[in-house]
Amino acid sequence: MAIDDRIAKYFVTAADLEIPGERVPITSSECRVAHLIDGSSYFGALRQEVDAMKQAGPGNRFFYFTDWVLTLTEYHATAPVGGVPSAWDQKFDSYAFHLDDSSGAAFPPFLDELAAMTAAGVDVRALAWVSPFVLTLDKVAKQVGYRNHGASTLSVKAIREQPGMAKKACLDVLAHPVGAIHLKMVVCGNDTDARGYVSGIDFQPGRVDARNHPSGKPGGRAAGGRGWHDIGVRVEGPGVDTIYSSFRRLWDEQIARDPERFRLGDEQIASHESDYEPVPDRTFAPVAGGTHHVQVLRTFPRPPTLAFGETPQVPANCLFRIIGGSRRPGLSFAPDGIFEFRAALKKAIAAAETYIYVEDQAFTGREIMEWIHDRMIARPDLKVIFVHGTDPVDPPENQKLRNMAVNEHLAPGVPNVGDRVAFYFRTDGVVVHTKSWIIDDEYAIVGSANAMRRSLYMDGELSVGVLDENQGAGSFAVKYRCDLWAEHCGVYDDAGRAAFADLDSAIRIWDASWSVGGGAGAPAGTIKPFLQRKRVPFSQGPAPDQIAPADPFMPADAAERAQLEIVYDVNDGDSRLEY
Repeated sequence: MAIDDRIAKYFVTAADLEIPGERVPITSSECRVAHLIDGSSYFGALRQEVDAMKQAGPGNRFFYFTDWVLTLTEYHATAPVGGVPSAWDQKFDSYAFHLDDSSGAAFPPFLDELAAMTAAGVDVRALAWVSPFVLTLDKVAKQVGYRNHGASTLSVKAIREQPGMAKKACLDVLAHPVGAIHLKMVVCGNDTDARGYVSGIDFQPGRVDARNHPSGKPGGRAAGGRGWHDIGVRVEGPGVDTIYSSFRRLWDEQIARDPERFRLGDEQIASHESDYEPVPDRTFAPVAGGTHHVQVLRTFPRPPTLAFGETPQVPANCLFRIIGGSRRPGLSFAPDGIFEFRAALKKAIAAAETYIYVEDQAFTGREIMEWIHDRMIARPDLKVIFVHGTDPVDPPENQKLRNMAVNEHLAPGVPNVGDRVAFYFRTDGVVVHTKSWIIDDEYAIVGSANAMRRSLYMDGELSVGVLDENQGAGSFAVKYRCDLWAEHCGVYDDAGRAAFADLDSAIRIWDASWSVGGGAGAPAGTIKPFLQRKRVPFSQGPAPDQIAPADPFMPADAAERAQLEIVYDVNDGDSRLEY
């Protein structure tokens, strides 16, 4: 199929828009995109950028980044963090982040490298999301469990203490009160040449991990943490424009507001100061020989509708009734919200013909499950593969919401659903933090947006949708799939990965009975034993393909179901609702 036909099939157009807030993402051609699987690859690519920028170079160089959680300082004590009306004391272990490519080399603290880039003339800027309610109100902090805001606050303070960086870091307080600015991105380069990095990966020590996920990494499993499986992309060419402008819009929006101040021990830390400089406008040229077409997919919330008192979503004793009396402005550049990721994901699922592959930590999005349900009914041969690994810090209610989404919104009425859906749980203590989709060896999405409702409507998100003019073994989607599926079979060498290029044999690693090309050969590899398939619809019991009896399953009765609906509206929120 010609590239123009595939662009029409997978990329969002004006005809696909359904609701206020959906927009047609900017489509960029002549780009080059590289997939970066796990921390070793992602941080390794950034390692090269930082090493170059610490050296003398041309003028107008920049290194901008955003984080959901930023951990640049080492800290192992109780830090009073908060403000009026009630401060809270936080005990957290903070290991200073190092930009570690898992090579075994010793690298300086990343905080020092930010200062070194600044000393070399690079414009370094950081946006770290924090909730003003978590930093201010003990009740909110205890309820939502976002204690990592202290680490982000201390990190911003530490950046400002570096030479030349006093006005180079903002506490990002732009989120919807029940949401987050969840995007994780780096954009760096100069006025004519730049790279954009988009992922689910924060500058946090627990995200440092190699492709084979060994234990023993600093701040990781050896220190009681988890392994971390995650993915990013590096974009070159005009596709960087939207990534860059996303940072610029957030930075400029933050500094245009009055500063907010929070107590940090005996000090006060401001979100920013009134004389911070705006980010310059820049655009970037095509890449010679670039064959990739890109849509950068944004989610930003609608301005919050906050109620005084009870609403159907917020009971009287809920913590968000505190928030209910706090009116906060929406984003000036998103008066109806921006829901590009929603439009793109829905269209991609509706275009699937052979397979849908998705990795995620959540799978609670009911609307997303309904789109897959509808496509499976329309395409009786469609195969669906889920790879899942929960983060232990996520509340147990999320597991029940996942089970409800699958059993009540995906499975009902789908013929042979248990044979056509391969839902794998990772059980070796490695979090599958990826937020990525591959459709039919043609189209791929990588970024920060989860398979959750909040990523469609609530949180600040950034993902990248990619099509390649090339098809077959040399295309972006196929090379990405080969690397990813090979890792799940413990294969890391180039020759071994090449065996996964044939989709008919590769897809049999998930179910030996499947075929997409009419063949009957052996699977391309063997899935690692810690990936356990759960039969869909889920049931609870002792069998390996069931949800373990000790794990959260489904609501036990009508009262618990009603409570879970409230949890769903908050934990997997929607900025179009009234809170």
